[in-house]
Amino acid sequence: MRHRPSAVEDIRNALIGLGFEFVGPSEVGAQPRSDLVARRGPDSYVVEIKSQAPFRKSEFLGAVAHGILALHEQHEPGRGLKPLLAVWVENAKPNAAPEFESYVGRHAPWLNWLMVDASGWRKWKVAGEQGEERPDQPKPDRPPRAQPMKSNPFGPRHQWMLKVLLLPGLDRKYWSGPDRQPESVSDLAANAQVARSHAWNLISLLEQRGYLRREGRRFQFPGLRRLLEDWSAYVRLKPDRVIGAVSMYPERSADKSLARVLARLRAPSQSVAESGRGAIVLGGHHACHMLGLGRSNIRSVRLYVEEVADALRRLELVPAEGDSSLLEIVEPKARDSVFRASIRRDRFNVADVLQLYLDLRSSAARGVEQSDFLFERVLEPHFRRAGWL
Repeated sequence: MRHRPSAVEDIRNALIGLGFEFVGPSEVGAQPRSDLVARRGPDSYVVEIKSQAPFRKSEFLGAVAHGILALHEQHEPGRGLKPLLAVWVENAKPNAAPEFESYVGRHAPWLNWLMVDASGWRKWKVAGEQGEERPDQPKPDRPPRAQPMKSNPFGPRHQWMLKVLLLPGLDRKYWSGPDRQPESVSDLAANAQVARSHAWNLISLLEQRGYLRREGRRFQFPGLRRLLEDWSAYVRLKPDRVIGAVSMYPERSADKSLARVLARLRAPSQSVAESGRGAIVLGGHHACHMLGLGRSNIRSVRLYVEEVADALRRLELVPAEGDSSLLEIVEPKARDSVFRASIRRDRFNVADVLQLYLDLRSSAARGVEQSDFLFERVLEPHFRRAGWL
């Protein structure tokens, strides 16, 4: 059986829907040749994948038998790994599903299994639980680990890792993360300083959606433009908490009030890391001008902060009423992505260029124009050098 490209993706999505998370084989002691390794709750599973289209009974049952044998060889009770056979066919009914269930029932009643077809139909027996779903059938509630935030490549936990994948090699004027692109999942975990399971889950999600593929010791991004578009949409649809603020002691003009706030914002420390908790990072159009990348005379200010109340106190600001705000105070959900990637410029901590690109695309004040300029001047040349555009 040769795997169709959609077969593996359909099986991955079905497993995610059943509450599984993908991990690296080495994390649970599985053999490197395993098709997939996944966790659900306290249990770890080694997954063998088989796919076929069109259905031919003898060939199909031969492949199922081969899968059962492979799982039997890999299944070592002492390691605590549970075997799971995942089968994809073009049409499960009327023939493939009954033949599969009958064969497994006779020869491997101990086996966990999942069957999926091209229409979206699926049936499974996992850890004693049996179920069936049709494409037109509402999906039942799933365990917490299957919630959308866990399976979204743009969630707060993943955004810093995405930058670690995409930005190495970019001029250090525009970001402060690692210089070298990771060559493996373990490399990504080490560079981003995250658990390997988190790095593995992100790579799996990016592969499922066609944003990324692996070529030897390199990650390639054939779906880069779509990735950036989808990431921008996620930022727009799931915005951070934003509070408009004004000076506690207003000056005669907004420019003077802003200058006073920025003067208080200047810190003697060398980086966000040295500032410790309470660091403040400058964003918005003003940050673009500080990087020499301003496109218009708009100088809106956005401040990314650890805690709004603390920042208001330190900068002598109060929440604004209505549309009278002088600047925006933001508590970013993706804190690592904002703070760890920020750069040092003129004694300010300034957001990296990709962060500015993403946030400004949602700004009504010529934000798309400014973000397009950042892409054309900095990001697009970087991505072309990497061979992704």
